[in-house]
Amino acid sequence: MKVRPTVLDDLGLVPALEFLAGVYSSERITVSIRASFRGVWLGCRSSPVQIVQEALANVVRHSKADYVEVALEQNGNM
Repeated sequence: MKVRPTVLDDLGLVPALEFLAGVYSSERITVSIRASFRGVWLGCRSSPVQIVQEALANVVRHSKADYVEVALEQNGNM
């Protein structure tokens, strides 16, 4: 069983990613979340929050970027 952030269950995907952006924005980068929806995350095999967290960790670790934008788009039910 994987542990998910409670903010994901309590508030949904976009607020959970906004929270994560705030955590990483306190590092040396600014993180912006752009979403075309505020829908509820219904779950999948890999948590989108974990995927974005790993991607942001890689940006901090391996790049000289000072700005990152995470874009979410809804396509039908996906």
